[in-house]
Amino acid sequence: VATLSAMMTQYRLFLEDSQRKARQLRDYLDQELITQDLSRATKMQVVAILKQSRRIKATEVSYLSLLSNSMQRTLRTQVVLRYLSGHVFFGVWCQVDADSVATFCNSCVEDQYFMAGDICFRENQDGRSMFFVKHGALIYKPGAFAPEALLSEGDPRLTCKANSVASEVAMWLKWTHLGNMVSGATSSSGAATEVLAVNADAWIEYFSRHDVSGWAVRDYAVTFYRCMKEPDAILTDLTYSTDYHGLMFALPLNSRVVLSEALFDALSSTQSGAYVSESADPQPFPALKTRIPSATVAKLRDEVSAGKTCIGVVEQQLARFVFVVAIRVYMNPDPYAE
Repeated sequence: VATLSAMMTQYRLFLEDSQRKARQLRDYLDQELITQDLSRATKMQVVAILKQSRRIKATEVSYLSLLSNSMQRTLRTQVVLRYLSGHVFFGVWCQVDADSVATFCNSCVEDQYFMAGDICFRENQDGRSMFFVKHGALIYKPGAFAPEALLSEGDPRLTCKANSVASEVAMWLKWTHLGNMVSGATSSSGAATEVLAVNADAWIEYFSRHDVSGWAVRDYAVTFYRCMKEPDAILTDLTYSTDYHGLMFALPLNSRVVLSEALFDALSSTQSGAYVSESADPQPFPALKTRIPSATVAKLRDEVSAGKTCIGVVEQQLARFVFVVAIRVYMNPDPYAE
C-alpha cells in the first residue's frame, strides 16, 4: 500500500509540474502577442517532443562525473571513435598515435543535436566543421550553384544517414557551403538527430602545437586538397563523389607504409590474444576482427611496401584495396582505315 501511495504521489506531482509548465508556455505566448496559428504550432511541437523516446545525453548521466579524468577521457574517446573509425583515414589514423587521437576526440569533436527541421548549416555560410552522423539523418537542400541542384528532391544522395559523413571538404579547404543541411525526421518517434562535429579551428590549433602524428594528417590534408583541385573533381558539401580509396592510394608511399604498419601491429595484438588484467587501462580503440595467417600478413607488408596495394579498415575488418586497370586492344587489319 505504501509503495502504491508513493507512486500515486509521484504521478500527481508529475502532472502538476506538466500543467504548470504548459500554463507558463501559454502565458508567455499571450504576453508576446503571438499569432494564433504560430501559438498553436508551438504548442503542437512541444506536445510532439514530449511524446518522443529520447536518447540519453552524456551530460545527463550524473554518475559519469564520479569517474576519474582519465576514465572519462577514455570513455569519450571510445564513443567518438565508434563513428570516426568508419572513415577510411580516421579509421587507420586511430591505430597510429593513441595519445593524439584521444586528445583529438576530447578537444576537437563536439556533440550537436537537431530537432526535425533544424538547420545544421546554411548556404553561403563559411564551412568550419566536418560532421559525422551518430543518430538520425541530415537532409541536404542544394543551392543554385551546388552540383546537386539538378537532382530530384528524393534522391538518396541528398540524405546523410547514421554513420555517414558530411562537409569533409570544410576541414581541408577554405569552404563556403553551397546549400542548407537540415535535420530530418529520424524515426516514427521523431527523436533528435545527433552528430559529431569536428571543429576545424580547434583541429588546426591542436596540431599547430602538437607535431605527434601530424605528418599523417598533413599528408592526408595535402592529398585531399590536390584531389579536390583536379579538373573532374566535384566540389560539394556531401561526400558521395569522393573516391576515398583513391585518396589513400594517392598518399605518399612512406605514409601508406607507416599507416599500414600500425594496422598490422594492431592485428598482431588482436590475434595474439594476450591477457589483459582488470587493473590495466581499458583501450578505447575498436579492435580488429580480422584473423589471417602470418604468412599472409608478410605478403601484404611486401605489397604495401612496393606500392601495389593499400590497407584499410572497413567495419573493424582489415581490408586490402587494389586498383585494376583493364585495356582492350582492337586489331585493325587496315591501319589507314578510319
